[in-house]
Amino acid sequence: MKIKKSELRQLIREEIQKQKTLLTESTRSRIGVLDPKTGKVKSIYSHSDGYLEHVGKTLKKHYTDLNKVKKLISLGDISILGPKIGTKQSFNSPDPDTVLAYGRDRGEKNVNAKIHDSVRDYLRSLKNSGVDYAYLYDPKEKKWKYMKYPFNEDSEFKEF
Repeated sequence: MKIKKSELRQLIREEIQKQKTLLTESTRSRIGVLDPKTGKVKSIYSHSDGYLEHVGKTLKKHYTDLNKVKKLISLGDISILGPKIGTKQSFNSPDPDTVLAYGRDRGEKNVNAKIHDSVRDYLRSLKNSGVDYAYLYDPKEKKWKYMKYPFNEDSEFKEF
């Protein structure tokens, strides 16, 4: 089967447009936990549903215990946040109630949590990152806080 160059160009344009649409559909977020002794923040990337009504609500309802928060962060970057941390699962047919992690569930490398020297450093890392929401767990207050894009390193996280 032969295809004309003009048809091929059109197919490529359509495919590029589909990919652009796919790339912008997720609401990306970063989830961090503050170490009150050192002031450092350890954070992970979360690809999907980063808005308050999903990731925010899930964190606030299901991740209120510091040990569970630390277990979540230890997974490294995640695709989807679920109420349960669970165990290794299929990346292609995951349990919707379980965290879907790039390292644990898909075997990806270099997806470990990032360590930031301070809350300000955490915020600085978000500029131009494509992240729409940032979350921070403060173990002293036992509360989640959030910030919505645009991020300013001098801004304060808000309670929700």
